Amino acid sequence: MRTGLVVEREVESYNVTVRHIDADGANPATYATTINSVGGQGTRTELPYRANGTVVQRLPKGSYQLDSLVFAEDNEVGFFVQPVLEVNKNVAVTLDSRKAKPLTVKAPDPAAKLVTSIVGYSDDAAGGNSWSTNGVPPIRTAALGPASDTMRAQFNGVWKTPGKNADYRLAFHRKGSFFTGLNRTVTRAEVAEVKLGFGASVTGAKGQVHITPLDEDGRNIGIGEPQEQSLPLATTHYLNTAGVRWSWRAAQLNARSEVRMVHTKEEVTYRPGSSHTLKFNTGVVGPDLGAGSPYQQGAERMGDSILAMVPLFSDGTGNLGASAVTRGFTRLESGGRILAEGPATEWLSTEVPATSAAYRLTVEASRSAADTSTSTKVAGVWTFTSARPASGTTARLPLSTVRLAPALSLRGTAPAGGTLTVPLKLSGPAAATGQVSTLTVKVSFDGGRTWKPLTVTTAATGARSVSVKHPATAKAVSFLVDLKDKGGNTTRETITNAYRLAP
Repeated sequence: MRTGLVVEREVESYNVTVRHIDADGANPATYATTINSVGGQGTRTELPYRANGTVVQRLPKGSYQLDSLVFAEDNEVGFFVQPVLEVNKNVAVTLDSRKAKPLTVKAPDPAAKLVTSIVGYSDDAAGGNSWSTNGVPPIRTAALGPASDTMRAQFNGVWKTPGKNADYRLAFHRKGSFFTGLNRTVTRAEVAEVKLGFGASVTGAKGQVHITPLDEDGRNIGIGEPQEQSLPLATTHYLNTAGVRWSWRAAQLNARSEVRMVHTKEEVTYRPGSSHTLKFNTGVVGPDLGAGSPYQQGAERMGDSILAMVPLFSDGTGNLGASAVTRGFTRLESGGRILAEGPATEWLSTEVPATSAAYRLTVEASRSAADTSTSTKVAGVWTFTSARPASGTTARLPLSTVRLAPALSLRGTAPAGGTLTVPLKLSGPAAATGQVSTLTVKVSFDGGRTWKPLTVTTAATGARSVSVKHPATAKAVSFLVDLKDKGGNTTRETITNAYRLAP
């Protein structure tokens, strides 16, 4: 009788020995160490815990990345990253927390204390990791091995001075390798001052402000979840400027911590020593094609497909906005026929005839009185002509908007009985020099039942505005704006309760 014997040959593999040592030179209380394949192999190996701190792991020949968090008995952390680990023979790696260095960053105000921070990395070839801390227990970091072009590291934190309504937000980046500690003392001359106002027109509103540091490639490894704060809110933030861009997100929440409206400002670069004022969720809230990036809103045509979305709730200072609505729609018509209809808050896509035709795009939405008392209903209507563009090209459709930008309180109010100048900020084709055919503005003090025309004034600089005299007994102000450009395209915006009047 014969017995078959099957031999499975191991792929070319080698031992990887990893030794963990805590900050006291002892075996660590625990550790979390992973070895990740590089270059699309897609494997992630988590090393098992060994009481003596030493693990031998057999791995196939290849390129890997190693990262590790090593914890001492007192919870002090050593964070190690080796972006390139070549396994083409038996190799050994020692993770010695005594050789890692602390992250020591001092804010311009010596009394400011670190309240939260995060250190970590991202690597296009093999993923990333991060660790959050308020400085207790301390963390020490070390870069191991050669550098990698795909490696990005970041440390960012928030420092607050007790008793002051301000904070320092400082971020530092590295390319190629992780931090082996960090030692920085930031001066007042190196930071930008941003005075932030976050509005709300209803009592009891809460909000969160996400202030995110980005490296020159627009990357961030994470930030802590911001605290909920009562609105309206006025604070001051000091941001470092060297090699950092900052993005902003202001979210108004309801009593269940659900997001009801959001306004964003993307990737701002500040100069050292500069001062800025930034307001979110202040009036007049309405459509603004100049807010955000073109890919976030507008209308375009490729072939015989039209894609359109015009958000109705960007704020009065030009920040792109989105809001929960109680009802609304987006509708595209041509020749008196509805071609497509969908929600007001989503992109609308439809097929259209190849030949030139006139179109009418309507976007309309209403908001809950529990969320806001301003811009409670917003409607926009755009008419334009479109034909199939050249093959393989995308044509931007000629939509324009008028942003109403008066100076209002953070509650969205202006004084009753007073006079207010309302700047008119155009975006789209009509914003180009000499491209306005007609622009009219009407005002209502009774929710849109009756309208009164206003005089549009154009300054020598080309800036346009209207002046509104508020009746002493009126409660709110609504606007009806009509615009026609030299190409014959039209815009109509109706904003109900654009702002409130306060005694």
